[in-house]
Order: sequence, then structure tokens, then C-alpha cells
Amino acid sequence: FFRWLRFRREASGLAASDHLSRPQWVILESIGSPAMGSLYIQVLRRVGIPVLTQEWGAGAGAMGGALTGLRLLVPEDRLDEARETLGLGSAGSEVR
Repeated sequence: FFRWLRFRREASGLAASDHLSRPQWVILESIGSPAMGSLYIQVLRRVGIPVLTQEWGAGAGAMGGALTGLRLLVPEDRLDEARETLGLGSAGSEVR
């Protein structure tokens, strides 16, 4: 498969170093309530903004542990739009 993919890339004129740009993900908000985090995720996805989540807290990633919070990540180029959608104000210098 990878030989075929490399062949297709070379046939299309793309160099091996050329690749599709991936979005840089940044933290939009860290939320202590999973219910509120779920609501934010639904709102953002409904308006077409992709969202990734990271769990944090005592039970994060542990089997049977209690989740205590979420970090919501969005593509850097959509950060201002996401903050405006959720009414969080402007990102300013908080971009990480």
C-alpha cells in the first residue's frame, strides 16, 4: 500500500516532503464538569467546528475511574470562532 501511495504522490508531482497540512490544535477551555463539556462539544460540532477532548483528573484514563474534567481542543485557525460561539470572549494572548 505504501509503495502505491508513494507512486501516486510522485505521479501527481508532490515531493515526499509535501504533505497535507494538519491543523494545529489548541486548548479552547478546560472544564471541570463533564456535563458542561458535553454541551460545549455538541454546540461546537453543530456549527461545524471540530473538537478534540482530553480527560483530566483523578480518574482520567483509569478503568472505572470518575472523570473530573475535560480539555476542549479546536484547530488554531478556528479558535476565535469557537470562543465567540460559546461566548467565551476573545482569545488574545491565551493561544498556546
